Amino acid sequence: MKNKKGTIFIVSVTCLLIGIILLYTSHALFTTPTIEKSAITIKAGTMDPTIKVDGVITNKLTVAAGEEKVFTVTVENLNPITGNFLFYYEGNIPAIGYLDGTGLNQPSANSFVLSPNEKKTYSIKLKNSSTSSQTITLGGIGGLRRL
Repeated sequence: MKNKKGTIFIVSVTCLLIGIILLYTSHALFTTPTIEKSAITIKAGTMDPTIKVDGVITNKLTVAAGEEKVFTVTVENLNPITGNFLFYYEGNIPAIGYLDGTGLNQPSANSFVLSPNEKKTYSIKLKNSSTSSQTITLGGIGGLRRL
């Protein structure tokens, strides 16, 4: 009698464990395809802004040897959603800055937010004190806006 109760207990625990494993496995097999079917797809595309220099779409600024030039640069968000943008330049001209009401300021590494079709305009002053023509390349990186 004592041996029969032990056998029933072991069989019961084994059946319970097998049942739990089967329920867990079947639940996981069912929910994964269901979640995949209902998943939301976000397609942002490229969030790069359009850059215009003096009204022309370009990202190159060239200054002849010994010259000083001021360019009007417009950064525009042509994306259908609001984005966070970073405007930057690459090149070797040492005297570069943004012109505003207080004079010449150094470019900021801070990003800015642009709504769809919104523009941001900068006046950029370049002074080339070298003996050869210098070119800088402007760029913009965009991404989804942090909420």
